[in-house]
Amino acid sequence: MNIWAANVFLRNTAGFVGWLGTGAAFPNGTSTYPTNNMSENPFSEKPVSTPSPSAAASDLRSAADDFAKATGETATNVKDRALETGNALKATAIEKADHYKTVASEKAEHYKTVATEKANQAKANAQQQWGETQVKAKEMHVTAEDYIRQNPTKTVLGALGVGFLIGLITRR
Repeated sequence: MNIWAANVFLRNTAGFVGWLGTGAAFPNGTSTYPTNNMSENPFSEKPVSTPSPSAAASDLRSAADDFAKATGETATNVKDRALETGNALKATAIEKADHYKTVASEKAEHYKTVATEKANQAKANAQQQWGETQVKAKEMHVTAEDYIRQNPTKTVLGALGVGFLIGLITRR
């Protein structure tokens, strides 16, 4: 690589390193090389100051270290933002879970109240029907007693006939 190409390469990489914000110092004493002036003849015999190989290597090492530090800081920032976002999501999830728990408890209490009311209504209806059935059974008992007292012969003959039929059926 000739000196001009190396100078152009360093100018372009200096802009990249400057973009990273590392502030690496180059041989000209600034953080970036001067921009390429297109009116200059790149093949002119102007003296170009080139860094020594050890200085260039040192500069590259320094730029690499600065890049590594900047990347590490960026990674730390990304990790911190991810943790903050994760904690915010966790808090939101807990909040929503509590809300759903409250809503579910309210719904369960409502359904419990409705079910209790329905059960009480069914119980009341059953008790009313049981009472009516008892009254009807007592009325039938009284009616049967009255019939037996008024028609004792018919009742005894009917009971004998029913007993005779039951005896015939059970014998076979």
